[in-house]
Amino acid sequence: MSSPVFERHRVGSRGWTRHVDACSATPFLFNLKTKVMINYDDASSAGEKTKYALSQGLKGVYTFDPTGFNEGVLKTIRKKLDATAE
Repeated sequence: MSSPVFERHRVGSRGWTRHVDACSATPFLFNLKTKVMINYDDASSAGEKTKYALSQGLKGVYTFDPTGFNEGVLKTIRKKLDATAE
């Protein structure tokens, strides 16, 4: 996690813990004290979502991160899409 948001909300500091949603494989940070949740994609979840999109016959995916893209996420998506290119 390299975005400014995650730098402020580090796992293990100020009550933040990392979890992964079992259904969507999406990671999220949760602070039990403040009841605040921040969900995001990492390389693993982006790869799973890309794999799912391709299995449904889609030819691409869309992603947006207002804090700045994580290079690992983009590389994973591209690798999955390139593997299916004709």
